[in-house]
Amino acid sequence: MALTALITLSSYAADTDAIAAAVQAKHSANETFSCAFTEVKTMPKLKKEEKQEGTLTYTAPEYLRMDYTEPKGDYMLISATEYLLVKKGMKQNFSKSPRMLSLKQMLLQSFAGKVSEIIQQNEAAAECKEDGNNYVFELTPAKGKAQGLKQLTLKYDKKSGQLTSLTMTEMNGNYTTYTVK
Repeated sequence: MALTALITLSSYAADTDAIAAAVQAKHSANETFSCAFTEVKTMPKLKKEEKQEGTLTYTAPEYLRMDYTEPKGDYMLISATEYLLVKKGMKQNFSKSPRMLSLKQMLLQSFAGKVSEIIQQNEAAAECKEDGNNYVFELTPAKGKAQGLKQLTLKYDKKSGQLTSLTMTEMNGNYTTYTVK
């Protein structure tokens, strides 16, 4: 029975790696795109949800900008040298914050379809499932990795390899979901 479990687990890991590689290969052809997105921050303990929408622009390998429609003028900018967040006219520069740089890297890798790199860098336990037209990766970083994150869930379109949804679950149970349209 132990041998059967070991074979099943090894086969599963190989499948996850193969699917991750396939997603990255499909996505690497999509070097630049712009689309609508929705961001929903859910705080279960407070029974509160905050929703924002806007336009997302991604250019491989290191440019991601999210322009929010409400309040107008809010944005998040990630580039090779910057990580800026402007909310309600207040500009925050996270370019030197280790925690936020880790998040920056994960976001860029997620949009590039680099699931394997996220798994390796965060020593994450990984599970891949199929959900309709999407591959769903559930990544649980090792303790002390991916500062502040308990889980990262990534959904990729099976045909195009495009990221369709990203959910970051914090240690306190709050989670933020970005849905790309």
